Amino acid sequence: MAEPGTVIARWPIGRLDPEARQPHAELRLTYETRTGESNCYTAILAALHTNTDGTTNYIIGTPTILVYQRPGTRLRRGQLERSYQRALTVLRERFIHDRRVRDYFDPASGVFTELEAPSTLHQTIRVAVRTTATDVDDSTWVICTCPVSVLGDSGLEAQHIRRHCPTGYSGDVVVLDAVEGFEAGCCTWSRFSDRPDPQFTHGSERAQARAQHQGCEHPLFGTSTQGWTDYSDEYMGEAIGTLTTWVLQTLDWCAVVVHTTDERDVAAVWVYRGGDRDTSPDDEDYDGEVLVSGAPYPNIAEAKCAATALIVDLLTGRYPGAAD
Repeated sequence: MAEPGTVIARWPIGRLDPEARQPHAELRLTYETRTGESNCYTAILAALHTNTDGTTNYIIGTPTILVYQRPGTRLRRGQLERSYQRALTVLRERFIHDRRVRDYFDPASGVFTELEAPSTLHQTIRVAVRTTATDVDDSTWVICTCPVSVLGDSGLEAQHIRRHCPTGYSGDVVVLDAVEGFEAGCCTWSRFSDRPDPQFTHGSERAQARAQHQGCEHPLFGTSTQGWTDYSDEYMGEAIGTLTTWVLQTLDWCAVVVHTTDERDVAAVWVYRGGDRDTSPDDEDYDGEVLVSGAPYPNIAEAKCAATALIVDLLTGRYPGAAD
């Protein structure tokens, strides 16, 4: 039975594991009282096992998902129910475009597998590179695989990556899947020399580049929410009800996060590709693609992280309807 101030929905996923435990997904809405911070209603999506004796335990290492959050000065039963219904609505809407949410409904997903630290020996991970184009505006990101063992060696990296980029690529190789020595969003620094050189504080050009994260793309392929530009305008906000607007542009991709007075408890995400950068996607003359429109997220930070994850899904064809 749920505690006062808590609403729980659970559903089974897949078959019993070897220990006869049933994997479940759980949506839990809780009224949180937080010291030094405003109280709030928070809905979290999590994975758990139901044991044969009926007890449950959460799966260690499986990331939870913040589905919905709104402030509340004190617990009210009516607001608890409205927040729960709102969380269900947001969950349904996010299911359409958010792979992380869909994984909680998919018996074949890795959400319900105990996470183990894999050996990096012979491991292959995803990397991203910029395609070569005569016009810089025509350049785009390509995601492909590369063995961990060749990261940092420009020649060996190129042997693997050029199979996926027959027209060539330029710039740095960026790591999407964190491995030892490289965080998600770090480049491999293979184009920097690792010869000892006293003119560099860290001993070599490569060590200096690594320390300063030169060539990295953490806002797009990592977990950083930096790199976004605040396009909020006080006077425009008063006119159209927009509280804040954040934009991230990278090559031919653009993500926009908007927080409006109509939806103070939810931020919305748009993702665009191509088109004239001097033309607003709202204009009739805009010739780019609107790939995601008004997807709801519980706050600005979560929306920014989701927007970049959506771009990666679109690049890898994991977004519903994306081209293979």
